[in-house]
Amino acid sequence: MNHLLGDDLIIPGIEMAKTVKFNLVCDGNSVRTIDELKNNFSIEDILYYYENKILHKWLTVRGYEDYLKSVERIKSEEPIEIITELIMIFEVETDKNKIEESIYSLKLKKEKYDLLDSYIHEDKDNNIVINNFYAGYNKLIDRVLVNSNNISIIKSTISTLINNYFWLLKVDHRKVFYMFLHRAPIAIFVFLMYNETRTLFLPKLVKDKDGNNILDVNQIYQERDKAFLMKDKKKMNKDLIKLASRSKEILGDYLKSFSKFNSENWQEIEPSGKRFMIINMMEGSFIRSSKQKDIELTNQNVENCFPILDGIEYKSDNYFEIHYMEV
Repeated sequence: MNHLLGDDLIIPGIEMAKTVKFNLVCDGNSVRTIDELKNNFSIEDILYYYENKILHKWLTVRGYEDYLKSVERIKSEEPIEIITELIMIFEVETDKNKIEESIYSLKLKKEKYDLLDSYIHEDKDNNIVINNFYAGYNKLIDRVLVNSNNISIIKSTISTLINNYFWLLKVDHRKVFYMFLHRAPIAIFVFLMYNETRTLFLPKLVKDKDGNNILDVNQIYQERDKAFLMKDKKKMNKDLIKLASRSKEILGDYLKSFSKFNSENWQEIEPSGKRFMIINMMEGSFIRSSKQKDIELTNQNVENCFPILDGIEYKSDNYFEIHYMEV
């Protein structure tokens, strides 16, 4: 990836090289100033620039001496601590869980590349490669169990499972479901955030009575279709209902809630541009996506469906709570 625009320029025949200002590229955008750095702050890009001293050089040629001194005072070699300090130095407003999730994703990528590198440089036979593949999968499963209350690590780990081991997860999903249900229930909610794994754990999704899809992949259930579900899906269905009823206990601060008596006018409680999974809500409450105002959902549409909305608008006949979490 081309991280820089411009570079130092050495002109033959001239004793002193002229230092040419260059731009960073953060989150795909050219960055010239500290304000642009804040607005386009990408953890992966900034960590790369820091570790390769490019950030130091950029601050120097741009004349940001005070920022440079602060960056040079960083002593830690741990990515999470480095990024945390850089965020404080540049006064970047961001969510702590998102930071941890991104850092952990970087660690998982590094492990993947290190493993691939070992395959290239070592003459390993097929059995060893296969054993290492399964070992990598089981290591991720164990990470979820060890970090059963850390949603940032769980999100990153499950994302890696889906990207690198999905066919194995698909075969193994029943065992994984019950293992996580009892030992890492937060992970079940995270599985439901991804389209790939929603289909493994949720009952069959169907069209509504008019043949329309409800919120794309998040369709409502029809009672008649439940009779055709496989036995294990029926069992998972019951367990998911119980899990949703315990969402406050399981998710703690990760669970969001809202209630207001507002039966006439829709109120936006979460903005468009962010995605949220609805866990449950009471009868008499109504929600819709901020982007799909023509589709209204009731508690029957939400129950055990865990629909995912882009932004949330809400109204209610009483002070009924809606429970949801950010995807």
